[in-house]
Amino acid sequence: MNYVCTHYAKNRFVATEYEQSNASAGRTRVCGIPSRKKNVIYRAEANTAMRFAPVLLAALETGFNQSMNLKTVIRQATGFSHGRRIEIVKALNGKSRSFEELKKTLGMSSSALSRHLVKLETRSFIQHNGTLYRRGKPGNPLGKVLIKLASKPHSATEASM
Repeated sequence: MNYVCTHYAKNRFVATEYEQSNASAGRTRVCGIPSRKKNVIYRAEANTAMRFAPVLLAALETGFNQSMNLKTVIRQATGFSHGRRIEIVKALNGKSRSFEELKKTLGMSSSALSRHLVKLETRSFIQHNGTLYRRGKPGNPLGKVLIKLASKPHSATEASM
């Protein structure tokens, strides 16, 4: 994990990054966030109250470094914006299930289950093969972390990672 010290200079924020292993040796770069307010600091940092936050932030950084566009980030992040989708992924954790099995296990209506399955499938969080659904394998770092978090026995807000 890197630590970032930020200050305002010449209408831009300048961030000095320090690696955890050698906090005294930093390198300076311009963040490229012009601002007229001298008291505002923009930086991404993990909320230490949430154990999964550093992993999620690292996945976002890796994704952006690999040229993952904002549309993909938003699409992946909204894949689990409904609790029922997390329930579906947990129900598929380690096993394949039919539509009817999922419907019975989760107590969802056919239309709601169909809608959630489509959203998960288009984001590669689940795969549909014939009559069976199984957990998918997202191809980007953010998707991999999100499905791992969603598959945990406890919800991400319980900081179970």
